[in-house]
Amino acid sequence: MKKTILSFAVAVSVIIVACEKTDTIPERYAAIAGSNTNIKFLNMSPGSPQVNFFTNGSKASAIAATSAGAEAGIVYNTVYPAAIGYATTPSGSIKIDAIVPAASTVSPGATLLTTTQTFDAGKFYTVVMLDTFTTAKPLIVQDDPSIPDVTKGYYRVANFLANSPVKVEVIKTSTGNSFSKTYPSVASKTVLPYDTLGAGSGQIYKIILRNATTDARLDSVLNFTPALAKKYTFYVRGGNATSGTTRPLISTYTNF
Repeated sequence: MKKTILSFAVAVSVIIVACEKTDTIPERYAAIAGSNTNIKFLNMSPGSPQVNFFTNGSKASAIAATSAGAEAGIVYNTVYPAAIGYATTPSGSIKIDAIVPAASTVSPGATLLTTTQTFDAGKFYTVVMLDTFTTAKPLIVQDDPSIPDVTKGYYRVANFLANSPVKVEVIKTSTGNSFSKTYPSVASKTVLPYDTLGAGSGQIYKIILRNATTDARLDSVLNFTPALAKKYTFYVRGGNATSGTTRPLISTYTNF
């Protein structure tokens, strides 16, 4: 799903740089103002080995090496950059690869994902690797960094499961004006548009993940406290397991 929205905002960005696959401290390049695009990378492939993301052959995810000096990568359920911000790279037609570090004990050096798409200058995108790592697929969505109402918080619901729809409930648990919204069937590989909710001091929510067919409760996020004028993603990841860390679970991260 691709959402095209012209937006105006200031966001923290991390510069993607050209380096060899084994480098852990990338070299900076001279960015041309206004010519770059911005990408957030997610490894949502349950059971996958660690990977590094590359854009047109340059490493885009700078992960510190191990204590022995071996190249490291992004493990399952990792967002890069982890804090607010996006990696920045020259825009245009970009080939994205997810490659397992050579030091990995699982599929060393393997390319798990390759996709090419046009990324516009000045825009923001999320690139997700999902499904099992042997059949990894990309999900690419354009993100809207605008904050029309600074007295609100913003959230969206994303389903990074490969095959199953889910039900998601967002419920305010703190006192004051009530809030409750249910998404009865969010299709797999889908990122919904942003919605608003009350934010700031004392505003607390819980997010419940349910099976879309049986209504069985699968997971939850408790005591979520959104800040004013921030944008969040409530995301579902996992596989077909009924227990363990690769079962369907729900978490959050901050976009802007």
